[in-house]
Amino acid sequence: MPVSIEPGSIDKNHFHLLLSLTSISSERIKLALEHYFVLGESQRSVCEIFDVNSSYFSLKVRVIQDVSRTVLALYPYYAELYRTTS
Repeated sequence: MPVSIEPGSIDKNHFHLLLSLTSISSERIKLALEHYFVLGESQRSVCEIFDVNSSYFSLKVRVIQDVSRTVLALYPYYAELYRTTS
């Protein structure tokens, strides 16, 4: 499933729900990821602003992307479950 979240394309609540499904604990990384995914700032910019390593940041972007893909893959099962129980 090649779908990925584009920078600046999700709202703050959506981002925080995805983040809650990860083990990311660094506040600087969380803020950098929020600025990237919610506000659409560039990776270079957020790494400089929040003083985070670009390679490490890229790994955490992938974590968020992977969680998003997993949620998307689960959606049909939950949609069917709730369609048949309501």
